Amino acid sequence: MFFRAILLLAISSATWGAGVSVELSANVSIISIAYTPPSIPEVEFSYIETSWQNVEQNHTGLDSFKGLRLNHSASRIGVLIESIDLGLHWLYSNGKLNAITVNPDGSQKLSTYPALEAGFSDYGLRNGSPYLLDKESDTIWEWGVNHWNDISISQNLPSGHYYSAVPYSAGYIITAADKQDGVDEPEAPNQLWDAGDSTQEIPIIGQVGDSKYINTPNGALQIYSENLSDYTGHWLDNNEPDFTINVNAVDFPYLNSATSNAGTFMEFFNVAGESKMVWLPADSLISESIEAPAGMNSFNGCFAANKKIFCMMNVDGLGFTLYEMEGGEFVLDTQLNEIVSGKTINGIYSIGGNRYISAFEKRLSGNRAYLYLANGEEVAQIYQTAISTTQEVFFLLPSKQEVGLFYWVGLNASSTIIYKAEASGDFTFKRNLDSIVPIESPVEESSSGGSGSMPTYLLAMLFMLLLPSVRWRQVSVA
Repeated sequence: MFFRAILLLAISSATWGAGVSVELSANVSIISIAYTPPSIPEVEFSYIETSWQNVEQNHTGLDSFKGLRLNHSASRIGVLIESIDLGLHWLYSNGKLNAITVNPDGSQKLSTYPALEAGFSDYGLRNGSPYLLDKESDTIWEWGVNHWNDISISQNLPSGHYYSAVPYSAGYIITAADKQDGVDEPEAPNQLWDAGDSTQEIPIIGQVGDSKYINTPNGALQIYSENLSDYTGHWLDNNEPDFTINVNAVDFPYLNSATSNAGTFMEFFNVAGESKMVWLPADSLISESIEAPAGMNSFNGCFAANKKIFCMMNVDGLGFTLYEMEGGEFVLDTQLNEIVSGKTINGIYSIGGNRYISAFEKRLSGNRAYLYLANGEEVAQIYQTAISTTQEVFFLLPSKQEVGLFYWVGLNASSTIIYKAEASGDFTFKRNLDSIVPIESPVEESSSGGSGSMPTYLLAMLFMLLLPSVRWRQVSVA
C-alpha cells in the first residue's frame, strides 16, 4: 500500500509522482506537486547527526553524486516533499504517523504525530497538510496546528463503509459502500464520491476501481466509462464541461499518462500490448488521436521530464530512440544504443541536451537498478546497484527548487536509500539530432513490445514529487 503518492513518489500510501508515465487508480493520490513542508509536531522528536556521502561514479556525467540512507521501522516511506531550502520531508507509518526531515547537510530529525484512538488505515497529504483515513470510524482526519480534526461534518463527507480516499485540491475522491445493520461489509466498494466544494456521488458503470485519475495542466481529471464504448473525461478542479475520449473501454481498459505544460499524453492499453494513444492539449481541452512514428516496432512508455514529455520506442533503422511529444506529435530527440536492451525504463530527467535515464533489470543472478546518461555524444552508465527482491525499484525525483538537481531513490520495508545528483552547464533545452549515436547491431522488437508489469500501486513516492500506479515498459530484444 506504500505507493500512493505523488512527489514526488507518492502519496496516500502510494505515490509517484514522480514525473513518469502514470496511471492513477481510485487508490492513488492526485494531489498537485507541492513543496511546502507539512506541519510537523514538535513532540516525540529526535535528532540524528548524519551527512551526505560522496559516491564514486562509473562515468563523469554529473558534478556530484552523493548518497544517504534513512532507517525507519517496518514500513515503507509513503510521502516525500522538498522545501525551498532543499530539505526533504518524508512521512511513514508504523501504527503512528511519523515524519523524517533531512536537512540540506544530511542530518535527520524524526518526529511523531499524536496517535488516534481507533488508529488509521491510510495517510497522505492534501494541500500540504497530512491526513489520515480512519476505516474504523469511516471518516478522515486532517492535521491542525497541534491536533487531528475529524472533517466528517466540516467537509460534509458521505456516510458508509470507507475503502479509500484520494485527495485533490478541493477535497477527496472516496470509495465507499452502504452500511446495513446485520450485514457484513462488502469486499469491494460500489460507490464513488466527490467530497469537494460539495459532496456528490459520481455515476459510473462497472467496477468503482475502473475510474482513473490523472493530473493535467488544467487540474485533476477523472476518466471513466458510462457505456463501455468510450471514455468520459470529468474535471475535478474546474467547471469545464465533460468531454468524450473515443477509445473503447472494453478493448483498452488500462491507462498510462504523462503531463507537460502543453498538454497531457494518454495511452490506453490492454494485456496483449495493444494501445491507443491520445493527446489532450492544455489550450483546447478536446482530445485527439496520436499517430505513431513510421517503422515503430515497439513502444516503451512516455515520461514527464522538466515540463516536457519523452517517449521511448524501437524504430526501424534507428533502434532504441527517445522522442519528444510536442503538440500531439512525436519528434525525434535522442538515439540510444543496445545498453538499454533488456532493461525496464521507469524515469527520465532532462536538462540541456542530457537525458538521465533510470532503469532496472530482473535476472536470476540478482535484480539491479541503473542510472544512464544519453546525449548527442554518447550513451553511458553512470551508476548501478543491486536491489533485493523485496525492494522497490529506484526511481527519479527531480528537484523543483534547483535546476540540474535530481534524486534517485530506492525504497525498502525498513530503509530508504537516496542518491543526490547534481549537474552543471548549459541547461537550455536542445534535441540531439545533429550527432546521432551509432547503434551497435540494432535488433527489431516484436510489435507487442515489452509488456512490463501490470499497473501497480506505486507511489508513495513520489512524493509529492510524484509517482503513481505505473505500467513499466521493458526494452528488450525479440
